[in-house]
Amino acid sequence: MKLKKFRVLVFLLLSTVLLVCLSQCGSSSGKKQILDVPIDMPEVCQGIDFNLNVEMREMCGVKSRSYRAYKNVPQYRMLLRPKGGKIVRKGDQYQLRLPKMIPIDLPPAMLGRITFSEDARRTYVKSKWDYHEFFPDGSNDRIKIMRIAIPLNDGNNKEVCYTILSNPTKVRKVQEGFANQLEVLDCSAFDRLTKDQE
Repeated sequence: MKLKKFRVLVFLLLSTVLLVCLSQCGSSSGKKQILDVPIDMPEVCQGIDFNLNVEMREMCGVKSRSYRAYKNVPQYRMLLRPKGGKIVRKGDQYQLRLPKMIPIDLPPAMLGRITFSEDARRTYVKSKWDYHEFFPDGSNDRIKIMRIAIPLNDGNNKEVCYTILSNPTKVRKVQEGFANQLEVLDCSAFDRLTKDQE
């Protein structure tokens, strides 16, 4: 009889310890909420820490998630210009993504020189964009070229130049039609081409 009571007592004690441990684990994991912050928030919502300003979440369209995203979900920064452009970090690689364009890798020299974080994602990279299109002398084919100046963490700008190929490729569909393809252009060639059109 005493042995039976002892077993029941040990079982209750172990159950209590297990419940306390589980509740502690649950509360510690729930301390830091994962927030899903939209990229197209109004200006009044830019730069707000939604962990501190909980009352602003609903107005700015911020939702909390009770799960962690996959580790391989790309991180990105929105560009000020061109509109809708972004820089995406995928592992040890940065990509430039523009609307209706196939993504293109950015130079490896830019790696580690742009901040990707939850706070940084809410602000635009203050990039500058220079776009030209023209018909060269004696040609019916239009040339489209662009230069994007991307500010880096150290205060310097990295300029990247591209030719937009005139015939859209069928490699990847976008919402309307087909995506255009970018081809790397030396920025000195960009300067020469634009100077010739003046």
